Amino acid sequence: MLALIRKAALWVFSVLYDVADAEQRLAKAILNAAPSAPPQHHDEYDRAIDREYGMVDLGDQSYYVSEVLFAVDYAAYRDTGGRLCSGKKDEDPENDK
Repeated sequence: MLALIRKAALWVFSVLYDVADAEQRLAKAILNAAPSAPPQHHDEYDRAIDREYGMVDLGDQSYYVSEVLFAVDYAAYRDTGGRLCSGKKDEDPENDK
């Protein structure tokens, strides 16, 4: 029943607004309105950042710097992690395996 109502609504819309591809436009609009996937932690970045900077105290709590950087500024987290990882790979022959 709902499928029939949906089809009729799309037909009415296409007739009123002279839109030939209402179904495709609706699908595209739904995809564009969907939120993007949230950023993800990278284990290699976390280890490199934490090895370089350790932990930081915020109030009565201690956090790994990678956690704080990820939560506050993802671009800085990504750039710092990438820089540290690429530097580590250049210096450490064990990582070439």
